[in-house]
Formats: sequence, structure tokens, C-alpha cells
Amino acid sequence: MEEAMSNLRENKKVVKNVGELSGAGTDTSAGTEEQGDTGSDDAAETEEQGDTGSDDAAGTEEQGDTGSDASEVIEVAPDPPGDGKTTSGGNWGLVTLIVLLIAALGAGIAVLLLRNKGKGKKGQNPYRNAMGDSTKTEIVGENVSASSISCGMAQTVGKREEQQDSLYCSNWKDPGILMTRGLLAAVADGIGGLKDGNLASQNAMQGIRAVFQEGNAGQDPPDRLLACAAEAQKRVLKLNQSTNCGATLVSVLITGKSMYLLSIGDSRIYLYRAGALLQLNREHILRRQNEENEKLYGTGEQLTRKRAGALTSFLGRQNLTLIDRTLSPMQLLPGDRIALMSDGVFNTLSEQEIITHLRKNPETAAREMIQDVDAHDHPGQDNASVVVIGIA
Repeated sequence: MEEAMSNLRENKKVVKNVGELSGAGTDTSAGTEEQGDTGSDDAAETEEQGDTGSDDAAGTEEQGDTGSDASEVIEVAPDPPGDGKTTSGGNWGLVTLIVLLIAALGAGIAVLLLRNKGKGKKGQNPYRNAMGDSTKTEIVGENVSASSISCGMAQTVGKREEQQDSLYCSNWKDPGILMTRGLLAAVADGIGGLKDGNLASQNAMQGIRAVFQEGNAGQDPPDRLLACAAEAQKRVLKLNQSTNCGATLVSVLITGKSMYLLSIGDSRIYLYRAGALLQLNREHILRRQNEENEKLYGTGEQLTRKRAGALTSFLGRQNLTLIDRTLSPMQLLPGDRIALMSDGVFNTLSEQEIITHLRKNPETAAREMIQDVDAHDHPGQDNASVVVIGIA
């Protein structure tokens, strides 16, 4: 009996030592549902085995004798570090984080590309983008709005029996016209020394308006202005088949922020900018021609006052060749004023008086300039006409 008990105690030591080698701790078996004889089976059948500290042995439905239990514990030693079962969770978390970062970066780049593409479209056709807002309608694809350009016109008959000046300014309030054709302004002054000056200026202006409204809007602006002048000359020449008349002409064409001009005769085009007044054209009169001849060739002559003002170029003259026009655009700036006027204005008002009026908005400037002409009350006051264009 004592020998049997001694053998049992030796078996238990073997199991305990094997469990320590396998990392299972000192308790090698979980609770049992039914325990048999301690002499024949130390570890009975288990339904479920708990965590032994290293999670090395899974639960079994049926176990053999103590010897076979010890063998199983040795065979199911802990999985070595680096096995996919213990490290895959960490690797997949890192991979997932990298994928999410790449996706976020790609989405950000896509948003930036879409925004830049939208801006590019606006730059290509700003007028289309402004159609829904009439206060920001773009002109000829440039950054000038319909509310940023305006025009004022006024005239007086003075002390003359009839008005021989004619004025024109295209519809600057219509964004469609501004978009396709720009803005055209003109002043024609019928020549009082000839007959039917009123008919000459009126027919000239009708021809200019017809070409501007119905002509080829795709032509270069200088060519369009020349086409307007050619039609005006044609109509006055037709009048001269039955009479003898003529008219001067000054005109400007504005497309976006660019301006082109054309002049024939002695009317003037002024630019008011930053407090200064600049005459943009020259008068086609005998005095100017005489000055040039004197400077260039030394062939000047003495001129009476009346003869000095005689016109050397005008609409209705046969073989008209003296025409001043710009082929390159003049760039306009905010605050600019362009004034087209007949000699009845600049022969009466001083430059300082003109500057004072041009500091105001175009409608007020034109109206008050003509009121000032009348206020001077010259006995032989000529017809006076002015068109003022303003860039806000």
C-alpha cells in the first residue's frame, strides 16, 4: 500500500514538471464533470478547459491516461513569436491606416483640380457666368461691367438759326450690344460756311450708326471705325450731287478696356485722367498745316485769323485722304473720362472749365458743360455739342 502511494506521488511530480516546462502553470487541468479513481486517472475527461496562462492547450472532449496527457501538453507548446496568428492583427491595422491616408490625399487633390477647372472656365467666358446678374455683366470678355461704363450727351444751338451738329452714342446700357459690338460715340459738326450743314451731319451720323449696328462685328476695331467713316463720306458725297455741304467727324470705339479713335476735321477728342486733360487728336486746319510746313520745310506763310481756321479735311470733300486714326488700342483706366466735342465748346470754355466739369459723372458733366457754354452768352456763339464717356 505504501509502495502504491509512493508511485502515485511520483506520477504527480512528473505531470507538474511537464506543465511547468510547457508554461501551463502549476494547475494542469480545469474543473471536471466527473472524476474517476485517483489511482488510475489523475486528469479526467473535460468539456472545456480554461485559459492556463499561455493559451497553449485547447479544450478536449475526451482525454486518455495521465501519460498521454503529458505528451499532448509537450506537443502543443506555445506558438513561437512571429507566427501569423499572433502578429497579423497589428500588420493589418497599419496597412488599413496607410490606405486611408492615401485615399484622403487623393480626394484632396481631386477637389483642388475641380476648383481650378471651374476657375479656368470662368476666365474663358466671364460674360456667360454673369448672365444671371445684370449688374456684373462682362463686356467683350474683359473685366468691365455694364454698370462701369456710362455716357452723357448734350448740345445747344447757341446764337445760330439752326442746329448743324449731330451726336451719337450706342446703347451702353445693353449688355448684349456691349458684348458683341462695344460702344461707339461720335460727333459730327456741319460746316457753316457751306450749304446744308445740318443735312451733312445728319446723313453722316445715320451712315455711322448703320454700319455700327448692322456691319461685321468681327472686324478689327480700327477697320470698323474706318468702315463707319467711309459710309458717312459716301452719304455726304451723295448729298453733294445736288448741294454743297460737308461735316467734321470725331469718333471712338471702346471694346472692353480698349479704345480706338478716328477724326476728320477740327472737332476734338479729350482724355481726362488723374486731374489732367489731354487732347488725343489734331485739328485738320490750315494753321496746323502751316506750322508743320514752317517747321519741316521753312515754307510757312502769314495767315489771317479767318484763313488760319479753314478746314483742310472734312466729310464731303473729294479725294478725302487726311484721316487720323489709331491702329493700336489705348488702354482705359477707372476714373477716365473721354470727351468728344465740336468747336463751339472748346472755343468757348477754357481747359480748366472743361476739367472742372469732367470731374463729375458723364451725364452731369455733359449737361453742365453745355449750360456753362450758354452762360458765357457770346454774341456769335456757335452750335456746341459734347459726348462724355466715363469709366467707373
